[in-house]
Amino acid sequence: MAEAKLWTDGKHHRMVRILSTDTSTRPDTPSAEEFLNFVADTNRKFGLSENYISKPESLDVSGRIAWKAYFNQEGSVQWHSVNVVIVAKKHILQFILTSPDEDGLRSLETLLRTVHFKN
Repeated sequence: MAEAKLWTDGKHHRMVRILSTDTSTRPDTPSAEEFLNFVADTNRKFGLSENYISKPESLDVSGRIAWKAYFNQEGSVQWHSVNVVIVAKKHILQFILTSPDEDGLRSLETLLRTVHFKN
């Protein structure tokens, strides 16, 4: 897992997490949309702190089809987040962007436009 923290002030920060899950040992790799629905359902079922507030929607990330869904997470502040998922080469790749405010989250989403994939 890669993680980058972008500080906005002395108290709060914005964060980008990149997660990769190898699914090569599974007979079927779920689609990005299926994976996001599974994550949201699992969070609801077990009462986890990530509350998915939107249905998955598609978007283009560097010429690849990705799916994203927004969620909030309560802590000392309410965190605004988006989980962007791409499935490629038997891996589920997640970009999880988190900010203490919605403007910060939108700012982080512009970072996805800088992502490039090599074949």
